[in-house]
Amino acid sequence: MTGKRFLVLGGGIGGLVAANELRRQLGQEHEVALVDRRDRHLWQSSMPWVMIGTRTESQITRRLTLLNKKGINTIKAEIEQIDIANKKVVTSVGTLLYDYLVVSLGVEMATNAVPGFKEAALNYYDLDGVARINRAIRRFRGGRVVILIASHPYKCPVAPYEAAFLLDAYFRGRKIRKRVSIELVTPETQPLPVHPDFMRLRFMRLMRKRRIKFTPDSHVESVDTKNRRILLKNNFPAVPYDLLIGVPPHRPPAVVRNSQLSKGTQGWIPVDRHTMWTKYDDVYAIGDVTRIKTPLGEVFPWSGFAAESQAKVVAANLVSALKGERMGRRFSGTGP
Repeated sequence: MTGKRFLVLGGGIGGLVAANELRRQLGQEHEVALVDRRDRHLWQSSMPWVMIGTRTESQITRRLTLLNKKGINTIKAEIEQIDIANKKVVTSVGTLLYDYLVVSLGVEMATNAVPGFKEAALNYYDLDGVARINRAIRRFRGGRVVILIASHPYKCPVAPYEAAFLLDAYFRGRKIRKRVSIELVTPETQPLPVHPDFMRLRFMRLMRKRRIKFTPDSHVESVDTKNRRILLKNNFPAVPYDLLIGVPPHRPPAVVRNSQLSKGTQGWIPVDRHTMWTKYDDVYAIGDVTRIKTPLGEVFPWSGFAAESQAKVVAANLVSALKGERMGRRFSGTGP
């Protein structure tokens, strides 16, 4: 059998799992390569713990070059163009050819999309941002803490709620919770809209119990940095803040928006919801860069669990196809 080249774009959870599964299941005659602009994998699920100071950056990152020991060729480079027609990817260090392509490039944080957001909000979805939040809450002596979700959908839907509860516990631990108000402002009409009713009701009860104010159906227009308040659309009252923690608007990476993969789809990659196939020969996409609709028409929530599960489905099916076997694995979308 002639060796094939499997190229994985992105070193997040989905890309990491895809590359590892492919390397584990494929013979050594096949090449597995992973491309990322960073040289370290960030375990994003642990960033909230950096926020409250119980973990450090070194504890939640690992060098991607460790994959080389497993026979995965890691390439640190900016991805400049995905050329589907010619089965190649142009990068800052040269052009890479592929036989099979797995796109797992995540999302970009559009911090400039909301006027004043970048200047005022500490970015909860960025490693440097959570470190800045930690420094800010250590100095905080009392006032209004607002967690602002700028747009929907956003990845890891539970994360902003987790931040609210962690901050509640943090300020209780410092014995200043009575001097701190915590408010979550979101365009969602209810917490965790794609989750079961019992979970939403439980969250609402817990937020009331912990005195976390929930302000739904609130669409941010801009952040008034001078007067420290969030201006909302539809003549909703402005929300004042002393410390603003933000979830920025999400958008597809520019290289994806400019590729054939997202033509006519506002930049997101449409895929078969069971196999993650993009409808282009030998090209699959997983994780946050995809747009999958649930049977009820909602956007399937982006999460580490979904990216991991999708990566395993894609890897197993590619290996089966290479062996001439049926591609029988399917992404169910259900939790473990």
